[in-house]
Amino acid sequence: MGKLKFGVSSIILGKEQKTENLKYDSVEWGEATTIRDFFRAGGNPSPVTPTRCKLLYTAEKLFVLFENMEEKNHHILKEENTVTELTVKRKDQVEVALSGREFSRRDFAVFTAKRDGSSSAFVEKGMTYLSGDQAYLGEGKDQGEKTAISKEQYSVTIDILQDRWYALFAIPWMLFGGKPEKEEAFDLQVYRKKHQSSEILCPTPLDLNVNYSDRFEYDPETFLEVSFGEKGETKTENGIVFVMPSGICHWQRPGVLEKTSTEERKEIYQLQKSAEPTTRENLIDRIRIAQRWQDSLTLEGFDFFFNQEVANPWKPMDPWVEKRLVNERLRENRWEEAAAELDRYLTFLRTCSAWWYADHSFGNQDLEKWTSCSEIRHVLETKDHVTICVESKERTWELMIYPVVGGFRMVAGKKGFFDGKPEAFSMEESEHAYIIRSKEHEMILQKETLEISIDRKAITNLKNISFIFEKESVSASRIQFSIHENSAIYGFGERFDSVNQYGKTVALWQRDACEGCLASIGNQAYKNIPLVHTSDGFSFFANTSYRMRMDVGDAVQDYLSVEALGDVFDFYIWSGTPREAMTAYGTLTGLPIFPPEWVFEPWAGGGGGRWRNGPLQDIALEQMAAMKKFHELDIPHSGFYAEGAGATFYGEYKKEELYKVVSFGERHGFKVFSWQFPNMTQELAQELLPECPKEELPITRNKNDEEEKLPVYIDFSHPRAKELLAAQWKDRMDAGIRGSMVDFGDVVPDEAVFYDGRRGDEMHNAYAYQYAKNYRELFEQKYGDDHVLYTRGAAPGSQHFACQFGGDQLTSFQGLKYAIAGGLSAAASGLPFWGVDAGGYDGFPDQETYLRWTEYAAFCPLMRFHGTEPREPWEYDAFTVKVYRYYTWLRENLRPYIVSVAAEAHKLGIPMMRPLAMMYPEDQEATKVWDEYLFGEDLLVAPVSDETEEREIYFPEGRWISLWNLNDEISGPVQRSVEVPIDKIPVYIREGSFLPLRLNESLKLGESMSESETEMILAVVPQNDSIVKETLYERSGAKTCCGMEKNGETIQLQISGRTAELYVMLAGIHWKSTEAIVNGRTLTKVTAREGLYFTEGYLELEEGILVKINPSAESVIKIQKK
Repeated sequence: MGKLKFGVSSIILGKEQKTENLKYDSVEWGEATTIRDFFRAGGNPSPVTPTRCKLLYTAEKLFVLFENMEEKNHHILKEENTVTELTVKRKDQVEVALSGREFSRRDFAVFTAKRDGSSSAFVEKGMTYLSGDQAYLGEGKDQGEKTAISKEQYSVTIDILQDRWYALFAIPWMLFGGKPEKEEAFDLQVYRKKHQSSEILCPTPLDLNVNYSDRFEYDPETFLEVSFGEKGETKTENGIVFVMPSGICHWQRPGVLEKTSTEERKEIYQLQKSAEPTTRENLIDRIRIAQRWQDSLTLEGFDFFFNQEVANPWKPMDPWVEKRLVNERLRENRWEEAAAELDRYLTFLRTCSAWWYADHSFGNQDLEKWTSCSEIRHVLETKDHVTICVESKERTWELMIYPVVGGFRMVAGKKGFFDGKPEAFSMEESEHAYIIRSKEHEMILQKETLEISIDRKAITNLKNISFIFEKESVSASRIQFSIHENSAIYGFGERFDSVNQYGKTVALWQRDACEGCLASIGNQAYKNIPLVHTSDGFSFFANTSYRMRMDVGDAVQDYLSVEALGDVFDFYIWSGTPREAMTAYGTLTGLPIFPPEWVFEPWAGGGGGRWRNGPLQDIALEQMAAMKKFHELDIPHSGFYAEGAGATFYGEYKKEELYKVVSFGERHGFKVFSWQFPNMTQELAQELLPECPKEELPITRNKNDEEEKLPVYIDFSHPRAKELLAAQWKDRMDAGIRGSMVDFGDVVPDEAVFYDGRRGDEMHNAYAYQYAKNYRELFEQKYGDDHVLYTRGAAPGSQHFACQFGGDQLTSFQGLKYAIAGGLSAAASGLPFWGVDAGGYDGFPDQETYLRWTEYAAFCPLMRFHGTEPREPWEYDAFTVKVYRYYTWLRENLRPYIVSVAAEAHKLGIPMMRPLAMMYPEDQEATKVWDEYLFGEDLLVAPVSDETEEREIYFPEGRWISLWNLNDEISGPVQRSVEVPIDKIPVYIREGSFLPLRLNESLKLGESMSESETEMILAVVPQNDSIVKETLYERSGAKTCCGMEKNGETIQLQISGRTAELYVMLAGIHWKSTEAIVNGRTLTKVTAREGLYFTEGYLELEEGILVKINPSAESVIKIQKK
């Protein structure tokens, strides 16, 4: 609820200059009009790369100078005894749009300069908006007439310095309508488009629709009025509606999205209830309220994008179009028409809010609809639960308390889908409280205050549980959990905007979050899972699939309010550690699958368009060529995503492509995957099941059998759904497709009716569960568990059937940040086997971001590449191929560790990527960290998601040793700034850990194992005397038990379950003159690594002690200083 910040509203140019011989560092720029503040489109609060724009003019020309800050693009590479420098290319450009006196309102010239030194310009006459002047985000083209301006008619000078680059435009007035007279004005706008950070920057805050890569418009309604004066300056008008120097009223959006105040929320609610039409007198105030209304919904994750059209029953509307239409009417002084236009938009906002909120009022402010507890009537103990009969002002209702593993279950009315087994308990009543005790937990309900605590932790209050009743049934519910200000609150499914959601309102409603990630602020989700962890000592799971809205300390700092539609009120509350809650949640909803070991190797691939549009113009040949080159370059992959092969959506069906690609892949070590979504037209369903009557087709229907409303999905509640799915997949199964991306399925309309009687409002979030389950059963019939499925959407329980992927992300560092937050949130929400489209989805990433994406992907549960354009490293240069090859082989080095971590996830439900808040819940500093995680128990990973060679890393308690340099040790808890070369992701090994590795005979990470392979355990010796133990698991069920005792200058290791020759590297000790004994045998000390090739022995190294032992079911290794 900060103060609204606005952009530049108009510009005044100072005195005319005499000289035209300007450079970026000319002294004349000291007199220039300077634009200092730029904003991201859509009010995005992410950091803005500093940018400045200066304006000067002469009688003949307008001069525009951009100063574009950046981190240096020279990276220092250190390798053994050599130091080299890598210069990375970055896509960055600036633009000037101009309209002068002889141009009409929709005529303008645009001048572009790119960081690579290129430039272009054009004049457009008669511009039209995409899809028409009142367009919704449909298909359409600008119908204006464009004419290129030759480079001889203007000039651009590019200067690149170490930390910034300059672009100087010299533009003759005649190119955009002629120089205005002194008393006249002209229109101008300037932009910076920085690809690597997905920034479209402008001094006038633009709406988020311009963030679509194919939908940027030079909108004259956003151009600035520029006039002449004695002194140059930029003006900012602090109001949503202001008057331009020309006297025209104009609606502008705030520069950064800000929460609404209590007073603003009241104003919005009053306007929502009002039936009075807008008048000239209240128009300006209503525009202000409408903008704040829209921004508030955006901050809650409401969807103003294309897919709302297929998921909601009302006619869609673009807020940015409505704003422009109002501004056009105001420009023409047609106030009544502007008011009517605004009323259309207000009607839309009223409709949206009535649907979005549980009580149909903006912010759920209709307090009269909510019924809450006033007192306890009585408490009854039954066989498996306690019933609390609650009195309210109008009625009584019952709250059932079930003791369950890890805590308690609270149910009022209808139960949810997952039904956990109650535990034995006892209840006693004291003078002041009711006390319910299970074997390990205790709930106390205070009689007077009605407060509920579990294990002495404040949870909620009966007064903070309320319902909306429609006749005798519940239509909505609310519970407020007790939290502390600035708590760490995480989970909620896959959240891209941040891991900790404290201070936000989170909507749990399945969306095609692609649009939110690519164009907005990343606060929509494909995977909405109501599993929430708090740093206040408890976790909870809302066992309902209806739409939920969770206010996480947003409106009230010390409450987490859960508002849910529907008649289900069912909460599991666990009071142990977050790890214990993960196990309880997995036990309840289904423990994760255990994918085959090859799933944890790297995958390659790409979207159908990427292959179809390749130079060979043949999907199958493009895919086989990529596999062949990977094979030739000795770059390991186990899977290949061959979207488009044998596809039916490109017209001609080429069934033979499937067999060609699968056969070729198998010969070169690749298992081939396909793509599918659940959309199923009636015509296609009839074609696949020709004997099935139309009315019995297993597809979703609309209420009362109305005309079909997209999308129509396969109805997995129908007994013939499996038959339909098998028919759809027959050719691909016959060809040997070994897995699939299980895409979409996230826009079930409320009106959809399923065979089992459930409606879309209940199934919208739950559809992903049946979707994954039925695909799992289909593939199991053919392959057993030797396949892979990875879903974009997910619901509670999806982890029991499939892996997941992170959906469509930007190819930039912004996309990488979203992916890091998304991966950790998904992990904390019970989805351990997750991977992202490395490199981002849409477009071609800059080299620097591609390298950082690759490094991050190597430390995700699934390492997979995908996108609309090539993601192969040879599309860049030899250095990129080298780094890519290194990390794919590193992935192979780490595979024994990764599989062991995956086994733990399968057994216990705990994630492979573990947020620091989960692992160190008592460490307040750790709970603040969003971009680090433990990969398994032993590896601390800190991805790099900025243009930098240095980043801050928080090291939790204990000693941490760099994976890349075993001599680099840091003891926590501490915050450190560390170097992060372009080819290295910071990874540190926890002391007391055992890291199983597969290496070649050089024993170096990241090198090919095609010719040789051996096993190693990297043991990090504790700094202090202690005993540590760890079990390493294999996919087969075999396990290796490791133990280590440090006592002064003696270290003893015990390793059992390994029958192969084994190297053991003891890191974290730097003794010289040691003795090594294995099973009572004193080992020979060698002087070089090669001395261990053929015999047992040990070697003292700078980074520790390397021991080689012969095969043995159990080995005891004793290292002591002489």
